[in-house]
Amino acid sequence: MQRAELHVRGLNGEVVSAFREYVLKKYGKLHTVFGLEVEKALSEYLKKQEEMEAEDD
Repeated sequence: MQRAELHVRGLNGEVVSAFREYVLKKYGKLHTVFGLEVEKALSEYLKKQEEMEAEDD
């Protein structure tokens, strides 16, 4: 799997802060794990979207 970078602007600051706090609480750090948790969250979102689309068919 190829690694990629993601640069995003315009996110709700409260959501980003809450997510950052969640990761920090879970791992006790942000370095190296923040991106992994963002990746997990995106994957989970896509999975749920696909499930919802399949239910609509």
